[in-house]
Amino acid sequence: MKERDLPGDLKNAVCCLKCRKVGVDAIRKKMPGLSRGYDRCKICKSYAYRYIEITTSPIIFVVLTVMVIWVMPVSEDGSRPIVVIGIWISIMCGVYLNNLSKRKKIRRLLKEHMRKDILYGEQS
Repeated sequence: MKERDLPGDLKNAVCCLKCRKVGVDAIRKKMPGLSRGYDRCKICKSYAYRYIEITTSPIIFVVLTVMVIWVMPVSEDGSRPIVVIGIWISIMCGVYLNNLSKRKKIRRLLKEHMRKDILYGEQS
């Protein structure tokens, strides 16, 4: 299922991967110093996700990595510290793969939810 195949209301629905529920009641919490917050499921108190809010564009992660390497201080011999660059690239790859995994799980949960809605709608 492609992203464009999901209805708009499902893309913005709060999903709990632990409860395996769509449209779960959630508490929106703010992070200090940031305008954006995060959702917590009221039932199990774990993180709740919105499909539309998870960034999985590899271009964004590549641009962030290049920007960090670009502003990194240069040592006396004119090179950048390769160990720090390797650590940063590993962190960014981990974040990208984690986001990709979460997005796939949520898409699968939304697909199951749509399938159940269609089956229950036909039985009624």
